[in-house]
Amino acid sequence: DSASPPGDPAMAPRLEDITSRIQPRLFINRLPEGCSAEEVQALVEAVVPTKEVKLLEGRPVAFVTLGCWSDCAAALATLRGSELRGSTLTVELCARKTHDKT
Repeated sequence: DSASPPGDPAMAPRLEDITSRIQPRLFINRLPEGCSAEEVQALVEAVVPTKEVKLLEGRPVAFVTLGCWSDCAAALATLRGSELRGSTLTVELCARKTHDKT
């Protein structure tokens, strides 16, 4: 049988393959009431550049897409527990798969 044994490292996906298919994103929760995408963008861009900021309507959360994983690490280290207009924010990684157009 030519099948690889379970746990065969040769069959494991390469890190490059994984990171090329998952966008570096942050999930920011506990935003103050009435918070705008521009406020979130300014907060994050004080640390790293953003590619996209999306707020969920009616919920105090935002998804922020960044350019690379090192920007995610820097933003997490700086923004976790920070405050915006009196609200203490929670900031986490939120990986979203990209869609192949093949």
